[in-house]
Amino acid sequence: MKILEIGELNISFDEGKILNAVSSIGTLKNKPDNLDLEVTLFNNSKILNPISSIYSIGKNIMTFNNESIEDYSLGYINYQLIGINKPMNTKLIIYLKNKNSLISLLNLLRSKWKLIQREISSYSLFWYIVHLKLLQKRKSFLHASIFNLTTLNKTIAVIGSGGSGKTGLLFEFADKYKLNYLSEDFGIIDQNGIVYFNPKEVSLHKSDYKSGRIKRKYFKSTRTQKLKFIYFSKFFSRYQYLYVKPKYIFDTSLSHIDLNIAIYILRKNIDEIKNKNHNLSDFVNLCTAASYREMKKLNEVEAMFESTNGKNNYFFKEGHKSEMHNVFQNGLSKAQTYILEVPISASSEDITSWIEKNILN
Repeated sequence: MKILEIGELNISFDEGKILNAVSSIGTLKNKPDNLDLEVTLFNNSKILNPISSIYSIGKNIMTFNNESIEDYSLGYINYQLIGINKPMNTKLIIYLKNKNSLISLLNLLRSKWKLIQREISSYSLFWYIVHLKLLQKRKSFLHASIFNLTTLNKTIAVIGSGGSGKTGLLFEFADKYKLNYLSEDFGIIDQNGIVYFNPKEVSLHKSDYKSGRIKRKYFKSTRTQKLKFIYFSKFFSRYQYLYVKPKYIFDTSLSHIDLNIAIYILRKNIDEIKNKNHNLSDFVNLCTAASYREMKKLNEVEAMFESTNGKNNYFFKEGHKSEMHNVFQNGLSKAQTYILEVPISASSEDITSWIEKNILN
């Protein structure tokens, strides 16, 4: 068994391959008295101890009761989530489906296990559960790249919806400044405005390859990965991302720190970057909407419960969106907030230059 800490959650794994899919840091030396989440993998498709279900949807695609879920809807795995409402010792039990590894051309070129790892470590499973456990501790997932500029002693969160340019700005700042990395897309913030390091793999889009940081610190020492990435991104439209452990690119020595500056990137059909006037409520609403959008699987589970039970309080009294909003309302109040209206065509270099001139100076 290995123990991993994410945002001060203690998570145990009984299978190293799962740990490799979600982590890049060492294990804790001692097992804590209580675990927040226990992850177990079984190499068979039959669920050993089915839950006593009360509700079922989609011809038993998903069944659940007041404290547990069984989900058969994913491509390569089934899973049980037991005791999710408990503050400690929630269990995630994963079962591998019996599938032929030659399902598609992609499977010929990438091992089936890689596809299983990717499904386990996606927002459709592991990270939505981590988000739920964080909310129980008055922390939350924030859809943001977060980093500390060590020379300026400023911690910045770049927030936005998918494709707004968060990762590009992270690499642009990394090329120009000495920084400590905290997150690339799954940021973690608590109600006191503290942000935490997340070992989740960095998703490199093929457009990020031009970053000098990637060339120097990653591709320089992994020529095979470089060739593989360029080849696949050119000839296979589905292969647009390469997943890299953050320690191969950044300084990951910082575990947590106070957030100083929060910047929301809002792409618009305009000609120049503008700092939009706003209040804290405006900013929190945008951050909540962008983060909520990423939790599609969790939103589906809550909607599923509401459609059978008539209430949307399976995990929290008012739903996880309300819980997120409350954490953001408190945590982001301690930071300087900016809503940048950015032209659709603006590059990472353009936005970084604007931030240096108008916010950091």
